[in-house]
Amino acid sequence: MGKEAAVVAIADEGEDDPEISGLGAGAIAYFDSWVWVALTRARKSNTDRLRQCWLDLRLASQSGALQVVLTSGNYLELWNRRSSESRREVAKTMAELSRYATIRAIHEVLDAG
Repeated sequence: MGKEAAVVAIADEGEDDPEISGLGAGAIAYFDSWVWVALTRARKSNTDRLRQCWLDLRLASQSGALQVVLTSGNYLELWNRRSSESRREVAKTMAELSRYATIRAIHEVLDAG
């Protein structure tokens, strides 16, 4: 995926769709590892612009306007960070924005038959 984050938006009209109505979010976002590192920097930043970015994203997540989700890949990549302090800080960021919402593995979602 490189230096891109995959973001999937679900429009408000999705509320009428029983497949997605239980998600409770106007949009769903998935962030690659480099985005989580950048968000951690923003969370800890003293720079007004970066800090405001973090605060806006956190507000969108807390209000339900945005649901940030994790995958098993996020956990694996987090585990591979060398510094335990870095792992801890990125994990705090992930926890605060996602509230541990996780996308299931594709083989668990699709019917193999």
